[in-house]
Amino acid sequence: MGATIRAGRREDVPHLVEVKSRLPLNVDDTGGGFLLGASAEEYRRRVDEGAVWILEVQGGVMGFSVTLGHKTLQREAFWTPQRASGSTVDLAAFVGARPVAYVDQLAVLPGARAHAPRLAYVTLSAAVQAHDVVLATTVDAPVRNRAALPLLRAAGFVPLGTLTEQYGALSLRSVLHAVTRERYAAHREQPLFQAFLRKTGELPPAGAPRGRAAGISTSALC
Repeated sequence: MGATIRAGRREDVPHLVEVKSRLPLNVDDTGGGFLLGASAEEYRRRVDEGAVWILEVQGGVMGFSVTLGHKTLQREAFWTPQRASGSTVDLAAFVGARPVAYVDQLAVLPGARAHAPRLAYVTLSAAVQAHDVVLATTVDAPVRNRAALPLLRAAGFVPLGTLTEQYGALSLRSVLHAVTRERYAAHREQPLFQAFLRKTGELPPAGAPRGRAAGISTSALC
């Protein structure tokens, strides 16, 4: 089942909303795969900003990612008092100190989860190329989302602290992780990340003849 990863377009917005609607929060599920707090209007804005990557499988949108760049984080005052309430990190000061990106969403429908590593790699590589620091969060309560932790560790992310966000009556506590461009580059050569790259098709299987890897090269991401 072939897959393509490409930049988002305005006509993708209804599909992003559909993917989101098919990934509700289940407090008994620790495998990840739920989205909160996004609307069609917001997705349209993110597409116009060039912040969206699309996972397309056999012509259908099966997943996507959204990354907020430094200018967006500053312009929209992303780390609002509501978002920072209960946080153990001075988010406003952190974002203001250096070019920072935040991987806000990465969603893949169950039938296409085999392609999730490639989408994650494209998203992360593009963010690292354009920023000094990349941030990501993993939900810790009321459900513990461990799905992204192996990738974050392999890529060199370190936990900075926690933050709390309010979605109506639901309060989510997340762990905030960060990696610098230099740390990411160093970890990219380590066995854990090399194993991850093989899942994406960016590296041939261990022991295979060296040649140009399949998939999207990092030089084509920006």
